[in-house]
Amino acid sequence: MSDNVTISIDTLLNRLSSAPSNPSIFRVGNHLRSINPEDYDPKIIAIGPFHRNKRHLQNMEQHKIRYLKLVLQRKNESSVERYVTKMRGLEDEARKCYAEDIQLDEDEFVKMLLLDGCFIIEFLSKFQNKDYSDDDPIFQYGHIQSNLFHDLMLFENQIPFDIIGCLFNMIKTDTGDKIESLIWPLLQNGIFAVQDLPEVPKTHHHLLGIVHDLQCSSFARRFSHIDSKENINSANKGGGALLSFSRAVNVIPHINQQTLFTIQSLGFVEQKMTTDELY
Repeated sequence: MSDNVTISIDTLLNRLSSAPSNPSIFRVGNHLRSINPEDYDPKIIAIGPFHRNKRHLQNMEQHKIRYLKLVLQRKNESSVERYVTKMRGLEDEARKCYAEDIQLDEDEFVKMLLLDGCFIIEFLSKFQNKDYSDDDPIFQYGHIQSNLFHDLMLFENQIPFDIIGCLFNMIKTDTGDKIESLIWPLLQNGIFAVQDLPEVPKTHHHLLGIVHDLQCSSFARRFSHIDSKENINSANKGGGALLSFSRAVNVIPHINQQTLFTIQSLGFVEQKMTTDELY
């Protein structure tokens, strides 16, 4: 009979064998968190496993259940059975997306994926359909919506995008609906706003990563037509007649707090991508 030490080590080895080789969802490093820890924590909602037990986030758990009920009503369904079955089939791959062993049993992990995924889909859908959100308490106060957008863009507050995509395809009532339209509100942030509805990249890990990729590609396209040498030559041909100069004035563009947080989160994604390329 194996002793307790053998059993304990075998358990650790079994967990390690299924550990992710290329995780995409991480915690922020302690060297950054120690400076401004409040910058990296969600304000009102926990998405994914890292912050789910924090007391100040528990009020939103009831809204997750309420949103799931709305989904069932819209689909004329009385049970979540088919959704739970689908999430169970994706559980192993979803766990591999996290850079650490998630201490949730199978049932709790599957429940988290379903509730969090449905909430994201329902919230973003309601945001775009004002009639659909008129009687929703979440949409009665602007600061709640602002905080939710903030929390959805936090590095530690993510679930795998495959979960969102799978649930979206199960929930949508119009076969013509596309996932791109769902994430459109997240792409309308300040200086990084995307002007045209893009196509979601084939390779995607989580919501924040997709926003990063789409905003970067949009930014690159917007300025790809600018050729400084061509502009200078055009100016020279005009004999400088159209050029005028004035005293330089230092102007610092206004960046609100939400935009600053988004830039910070996108920076984490950029840093992780660079690290992957180096190794």
